[in-house]
Amino acid sequence: MKRSFWTASIFLVLFSFSSCNDLFKPTMDEPVKDYLEYWSSTCQVGEVRYNTPHVEIDGVPNVAVVEDANGVNLPIEIDLLCINPKQLKLLQRDPSFSLTYEGETNNIDGYEELAFDNDTSLVRIKAILSDSNEGKTITLKGCLWPENRANEEYTEESIRNLNPELFYETTFVQNTPPDNPGSLDNKNKFPGTDMHYLSFEIPRQNFYRNKGSKYEVKCWRRDEPDNSLTYIGSKTLTLSDNKNTGTDR
Repeated sequence: MKRSFWTASIFLVLFSFSSCNDLFKPTMDEPVKDYLEYWSSTCQVGEVRYNTPHVEIDGVPNVAVVEDANGVNLPIEIDLLCINPKQLKLLQRDPSFSLTYEGETNNIDGYEELAFDNDTSLVRIKAILSDSNEGKTITLKGCLWPENRANEEYTEESIRNLNPELFYETTFVQNTPPDNPGSLDNKNKFPGTDMHYLSFEIPRQNFYRNKGSKYEVKCWRRDEPDNSLTYIGSKTLTLSDNKNTGTDR
């Protein structure tokens, strides 16, 4: 009798649970269905990646200007990695994004935005930064403008209301490290003394990134017979220590 009682009880509980589950299933699945339909028909930026040399300072990317062998500025590259489940074509309005220095409205020189047919999750932004704007904040902002939202019937305002996730904005700082000094020479030893003549070329002072640079010189003494080094001291040099004032270097 005990076995029959528990069998019947379990059967009733399972039957009740199954009936309740069937009763509430339509109302529970509907929001999930709407959610999946919404996010499968749109896209958004999931990650920003700086291909150009950069460092983070206080959580803010600081991007450097890079030159080629001839001293010409190379364009920076910023990749936007997108969540794009339907592999929609992006950037279907020209331009879709912009790069601007703080306080300005025009695009930076050499601005270019690229979408790729073989990788619909990638958007690449390219531009040439100017040395005269060192230290300024740059804003990247715009809309992905996928093919299903690029018709003329969609305005920026309507898209912001309908699909705000299509819009993206981020900032970074143009902060290029100073050039390294060149032609270091410390081989001229004064006869009968421990003094050395130290010289080096100051980086080009017509570049903002090099203005106000300081140079720390450290000195070691080489001891015989084991050629061990003993630290003597250091000194920080500035342009005021330059003894060759006849050149901009």
